[in-house]
Amino acid sequence: MKSGSKGSDKELEKFSSMSLPDINKEIERCMRGSKNGGTTAGRKSFFKRLLWLEEIREEKHGIEAPRRDFRKH
Repeated sequence: MKSGSKGSDKELEKFSSMSLPDINKEIERCMRGSKNGGTTAGRKSFFKRLLWLEEIREEKHGIEAPRRDFRKH
């Protein structure tokens, strides 16, 4: 993972060992939160987690992470 990614080592281990359907479910949750998360700060937190999870999914399951921009999200 690149430095500055969100999540602790414990979370990284947890999400890295998740099955593809489980990580997809978590990604969907973060997608909803990034659009409907209340404050801008809340939505941005969900968005950062979304990017982090998609990066993990790409590394572990080979599904390419889409390019995303919070301002255009």
